[in-house]
Amino acid sequence: MLVLSFSLGYYRNDLLHTFIESVGAVSALLLSFVIILMIKIRLEPPRHIWSASALAGMGILNCLHAASSPGVVYVWLHTLANLIGSLGFIMVLLPKRYTAHQSAVAIPLCVGVLSSVLGLSVNIFPHILSLSLQQNHFSGIVRSINILSGILFLAAAFRLYAFYKIDKIPTDLIFTYFCALFSVSGLLFSLSTMMDGMWWFWHAFKISAFIVLLGYFVAIFYKNTKRLTIEIAERKTAEKTLLDNKERLRTAFEFSTLGIAIISPEKGWLRVNDELCTMMGYAREKLTRMTWAEITQPDDLASDLAQFNRVLDGELDGYSLDTRFVRKDGTVVYTTLWLNCKRGNDGKVDYLIVMLQDITGRKKMEEALRVEIASRRAAEVLLEEKELDVIEAQNKAHFGTWTYDPVSRQPAWSLEMFNIWGLDPKLDPPHYTEHKKYIHPDDYLRFDAALREAVELGKPYELELRICRPDNTERIIVTICEPILDAAGKVVKLRGSIHDITERKKAEDELRNEHDKRMMQEQMLIQQSKMAAMGEMISAIAHQWRQPLNAIAMLTMDLEDAYEFGDLDKKYLSESVEKTMVQVNHMSDTIEDFMNFFKPAKEKIPFKINTAAKEVIYMLYDQLTKAQIKVALECNYDAVQNQDKSRYPGIHTCEPEITVFGYPNEFKQVLLNLLVNARDAILNKKRYTESASISASINTSIAGETGEILIGLSKTDHTVILEIKDNGGGIPAAIIDNIFEPYFTTKGGAGTGIGLHMSKIIIEQNMGGRISASNGAKGAVFTIELPVKEI
Repeated sequence: MLVLSFSLGYYRNDLLHTFIESVGAVSALLLSFVIILMIKIRLEPPRHIWSASALAGMGILNCLHAASSPGVVYVWLHTLANLIGSLGFIMVLLPKRYTAHQSAVAIPLCVGVLSSVLGLSVNIFPHILSLSLQQNHFSGIVRSINILSGILFLAAAFRLYAFYKIDKIPTDLIFTYFCALFSVSGLLFSLSTMMDGMWWFWHAFKISAFIVLLGYFVAIFYKNTKRLTIEIAERKTAEKTLLDNKERLRTAFEFSTLGIAIISPEKGWLRVNDELCTMMGYAREKLTRMTWAEITQPDDLASDLAQFNRVLDGELDGYSLDTRFVRKDGTVVYTTLWLNCKRGNDGKVDYLIVMLQDITGRKKMEEALRVEIASRRAAEVLLEEKELDVIEAQNKAHFGTWTYDPVSRQPAWSLEMFNIWGLDPKLDPPHYTEHKKYIHPDDYLRFDAALREAVELGKPYELELRICRPDNTERIIVTICEPILDAAGKVVKLRGSIHDITERKKAEDELRNEHDKRMMQEQMLIQQSKMAAMGEMISAIAHQWRQPLNAIAMLTMDLEDAYEFGDLDKKYLSESVEKTMVQVNHMSDTIEDFMNFFKPAKEKIPFKINTAAKEVIYMLYDQLTKAQIKVALECNYDAVQNQDKSRYPGIHTCEPEITVFGYPNEFKQVLLNLLVNARDAILNKKRYTESASISASINTSIAGETGEILIGLSKTDHTVILEIKDNGGGIPAAIIDNIFEPYFTTKGGAGTGIGLHMSKIIIEQNMGGRISASNGAKGAVFTIELPVKEI
């Protein structure tokens, strides 16, 4: 097309222009073909199929433009080339799915065919075109299309640059430059006329764009050609080494440092050398009675057999591969295996020669080296990506770096060092002797001593210091120093960093204060919950005291009767006093339990969970019995169950007991909350049943059903599980997920809504356990899980 353009010679002063347009057109077509090839071999991402399509369309239309004489067709071909190119490049804005399929490589061909048809139609039917030139000036529609093309090129440039920032693919950046140059060219077009200075100016942008693009792909071609040459040379070297090894196998069988064997087509060892016996761990006699398939690592046997069978079938004369064998002691040996065969006149294999090299150590080293190389490459890539962001990163992290020359005593600072110290970065860093006025007086001696030891002894340090900035503000920093020594062990430089931790210190203090405040609030809530339970406790005490008080009253009246009838003597009086003291002691124990229950917990201690549960049941037993509620405590693990005191039937003592670690009084409060809730649920159910029975005039015996509260104790290896079941009808499904929320209650004005919430805090936050609620066959089931205390 270039030759055609010059040979036609349509106008006098356009040879340079024809040359420029022809070079651009040929470059565009060539680059379009190269890009398609690179996409097919996965050297370029699929989205560059749009770039190839744009270049194909531009190349064809620019070829026709270069071959045309000035006129309407001439200008329209150039304008359409720019428009097709800008439309092709702007397609990068489309989602990836449009180029994900393999058939997408046909898009450039379609664009090329369309551009050819369009260009030929413009040449064949020029009368259908509107005017593009008016006295060497371009028409408005032509200028508008070129301006639109420039805008589209600019938009594509921004999108391609965005791709480059994300994927770091150099081609994206090159196409960004290309589109940017064509954008400027399109926008400058509207300012020019035919053959004026501005005309050649925007042509310079076009040819620059193609030079940048062509130069980049030439560099890629050179790089890949060089790499291919190296790979071919390396492969030839490996092949030569293999031939040398095969020859060495024939001449140095017994004295080789490699394991060498002659094997039969049936895989048996016909002859082996000492090195192979040592490698496999078998004696020569034992090894020659085995086949190599017997000691091949099972995962490698299939690939080895496949190659071996190809040799037997005549497809190969030999092969080499890396394979593993299992030694006599069970360990795995990694080897490189070379195999060659000797065939008879009939073409069948007579015997095969195998050479094995133990590469176990090398495999381990290669793996370690592979990991190290990958780690270094990752570090290098990360360093390259982050190098330009170091200053910004240091600023955001309040992290500065410095070096110090012990001879001149002059430091060198990063920019953030000046920001941390509140100094002007345009000035030199302060001299060593000036540090005293910036470091807090109480911290300076530590800093000075550490710096002297670093300079004189090469001792690193890490210090937390306070610095006083010129604006009278105080900052807290952590400074780290690392001495650099020469071959003689002398300190030649200090390097280090400073991290401003003022805000972190403030946040830590605020967090600590907030944590203390939260813990105090939780403790207050627990105490409030205890006070809310005081009514229940006072009622329990009243029930606990009623029987002893009656007994004391009867003993007192008996003393009066005995006196009147003359039966009162010292022995009778002593017995009455003893019985009275038993009742008094029982009442005293009740008060002691009450006082202990309301003591705030200070620290965790080990306690027996069965004993704690019994103590809570004892306080409520009389109330529950009066309300016709049976309560039972059972052991559901491998333990001996002993019936407790005769006045508490159904309450068992487990031997051995389970010890947990926590706050016993708070645990008792949780159990008290659950038992009171169970009692209230049962009573509410009874009241509802009685009311319904009476309203319906039916048998009310159902209303007198005995309430039941069953406490089951079980355990796993590390967990104790306490289940409290009742027959109170259960928890409505609509609210069961909300019952542990603060101030949520189903008792209306009779409840505070903090009992179950505080129970959850005590069990889960304070004692490291778990509490949950569900519905059983007859009522609610509360499950408490606590870690077992190891004794």
